[in-house]
Amino acid sequence: MSRILLLIAPVLLLVGCNTSEVIVSTKYKALIPPDSMYNCPTLSKFKNVDKLTDQDIANYLVTLYKNNRICYNSIIAIKDFETRATKIIGD
Repeated sequence: MSRILLLIAPVLLLVGCNTSEVIVSTKYKALIPPDSMYNCPTLSKFKNVDKLTDQDIANYLVTLYKNNRICYNSIIAIKDFETRATKIIGD
């Protein structure tokens, strides 16, 4: 009886290995842009609005425009970083 079990046991074990299951493993990578890419300057102090001259307002508008361009360029750089990171992860 023990001889029969010894002969049949390996066959039964091999039958269990013949499955068609596919195991998929997914790895996620998070690439975070460095803090230096987040550059959006703001104006925190304002002069007394009652005493502003036309030149003060013009300077204020130029400063706002420059700050807007810096912030816009930072956002474009972050989007570019994201695009390159997506390509690296996809490879």
